[in-house]
Amino acid sequence: MSQTRKWDIDNPNDQIRGANKDLHTRLMGIVTRRNLNPQLPKGDSSSISEIVEMLITNGVITTEEGKLRESAEVITTMGDRVDRGELITPVEFGNGTYTTAIGWFDNILPDIER
Repeated sequence: MSQTRKWDIDNPNDQIRGANKDLHTRLMGIVTRRNLNPQLPKGDSSSISEIVEMLITNGVITTEEGKLRESAEVITTMGDRVDRGELITPVEFGNGTYTTAIGWFDNILPDIER
């Protein structure tokens, strides 16, 4: 099952916050269902990159590991910038790096969530 998101390049910060929150929630659901919470470095406040790394280390995510690590890093970095109050420009957001990274997770997570 593949989802296609609609992105509005005129309001990137709110979209990044929302997409990161949704992804974090989905990843934490996987962590909780597999009883892996104690292995998270910062518990529920672990970053998306930290959660993905732990899921890979524990064999929960086995496909496209390199791409998912890279995507998680892009997502985490962009989220950190937004959290610090930096404004993401429409041009930067529109380059597709972040949206492609989110797309990787949108495509792979439904199989892992089952």
